[in-house]
Amino acid sequence: MLNTSSGLVGAPVTKTLLALVSAFTVLASAQEWLVPAMALSPAVLGRGELWRLLSHPLLFASLWDLLLAGSLLYSLRLFERQLGSAKYLMFLLVTTALSTALLLLAVALAPASSLSSLQVVGPYGSLFAALVLALVYVPVARTSKLLGVVPVSDKVFAYLLWLQLAYTTAWEAGSLLVAASGVLSGILYVAPVTRLATLRFPRSLRVAVSAVLLPLLDPVPIPAAARHNPTHPTVAAPPGHVPPMRPPTDPSPAQKTQMVQTLVAMGFDAAAARQCLAIAHWNVDHALNLLTGA
Repeated sequence: MLNTSSGLVGAPVTKTLLALVSAFTVLASAQEWLVPAMALSPAVLGRGELWRLLSHPLLFASLWDLLLAGSLLYSLRLFERQLGSAKYLMFLLVTTALSTALLLLAVALAPASSLSSLQVVGPYGSLFAALVLALVYVPVARTSKLLGVVPVSDKVFAYLLWLQLAYTTAWEAGSLLVAASGVLSGILYVAPVTRLATLRFPRSLRVAVSAVLLPLLDPVPIPAAARHNPTHPTVAAPPGHVPPMRPPTDPSPAQKTQMVQTLVAMGFDAAAARQCLAIAHWNVDHALNLLTGA
C-alpha cells in the first residue's frame, strides 16, 4: 500500500532522515552512552537538559529498531512525493514537536515514580502520526477475506507493521504514551480546525537548503547546453527518476470519467480509483501505482 519501486528518488527529506538516524544508531551501537545522552526523558524538565528535545528523534535504541522502524520510515516516502518535500518536512517537524510536547505534559502530570524511567529515542512521533495520514488519505484499493470469512483490506499489512512498532516501543519506553502521543499529533495535524496541514516550510529557507543539499541528496545532471542557456534550461532526468505528478492541464469531466473507467476495468473499486486519480493529479500511471503499490 505504501511501497513504490523507485527507491528514494524524489524523496530528499526521507533520504536525509534515514541517513541521519542510521548513522547515529550505528554509532550508538558502539558507544553505549549515546542513547541515554540523547533520549527524551524526565531530565528535560528536572535538569533542564533541553538538547534532548532536538536529539531524541535522530537515532533508534538498537539496530533491530532501526530495521523495523526504518523500513516503515522508508515506506513513507510515498507521502513525501504526494505532499511535496516542503509540506512533508513541515509535517515531520510539526508532529515531532506536538508528540514531544504531549509526552512532556504526561511526564509533568504523572506521579513522580511512574514515568521516571521513560526514555524515548527515534522519530516515533512522526511515524505514528503517519498512521493517521494512511487512514485519512490512502484509499482501500481492494479487499479479500481471511479464511473466507473475515474481510481484510490491502492496508492491513501496513497496520500490522505499526502495531508491531507500537508493541516494541511500549516495551522499550515502558509506556504506550509514545504511540498514543504520535497518533494524537497526527489527528491534530489533519484536523481542519487546527489548520496545521496548511503549513509550509518557508520558501526562502527552503531555497537556501535545497541549493546546498539537493545536489548531494537528489542530484539531477544538467547538460552543457542547458548551462549555456539559463533562460530555458533543459534538465535531464536520471534513470528511474519519478516526474512530479502535475499535468499541464486539468482533464475535462469526460476525460476523468474515462480514466476512472479504465481503472475499474482493471478490477479496482470506482471510488478508490477516483480518489487515487485525484491524489495523482489525474495521471493514470501514478494512480495505478497507488492502487497496486507497484
